[in-house]
Amino acid sequence: WQATAFALEGGEPLSHQGLIADALMALALLAPQIQTTQLLHVLRSPYYHFGDSSECAALQLTIGNLGNARWSATTLHEALTQHAEHLPAAAKLQQWLQSARSRLQQTQRGTATSWAQCFHDCLNAAGFAASSPLDSRDAQRLLRWSALLDEFAALDAVVAPMPAPQALRLLQRLASEAQHQAATADAAITFSTQLHDPVAHYDGMWVLGLTEHRWPPAPRNRHWQCVWRD
Repeated sequence: WQATAFALEGGEPLSHQGLIADALMALALLAPQIQTTQLLHVLRSPYYHFGDSSECAALQLTIGNLGNARWSATTLHEALTQHAEHLPAAAKLQQWLQSARSRLQQTQRGTATSWAQCFHDCLNAAGFAASSPLDSRDAQRLLRWSALLDEFAALDAVVAPMPAPQALRLLQRLASEAQHQAATADAAITFSTQLHDPVAHYDGMWVLGLTEHRWPPAPRNRHWQCVWRD
């Protein structure tokens, strides 16, 4: 028998997938107002490196003990400065935030292409997805993230230059609308020219091309689910 297997595209929104969600979360830290939950999430993320696990845990504990639900860029800078001397992760995070904000100020009101490059550079400066080898699924998600930035850059034809908050909102919207499913060795659907398979067992089957003069013989010890297709 002959069969062709392929996987159907689908999956979850990009914004729901770990690596991509963490990329968006780090960019959100560059906004004028920062949620503590976002800050702690980035410090826990395996895709960044602001220190080893104990250093990041110490900074998380310190931030939690300060009791702020949200921060302005200024107050966060002051808090990190205060603790940078004895918390290495605070110094590294402060350095990255300062550098990334400087990039945003240089771009100011930019095109989609310039913002895509800026966001890419900001994440690279934080060591995004570079601190340890990625498994197959995350490697595919990283490629899909790069493709999303390319799609965002292509919006130059339809959107005017914009400030950073608007650019980030637009990128987040694209990520919530786009979907991705990492490829695996398992095929979602198998096409076969035969009515039986000596090895595989199917949950259901769709039979194509049937007419009143073209009908398969009765199945033998199988449960068939036939769905008509015009």
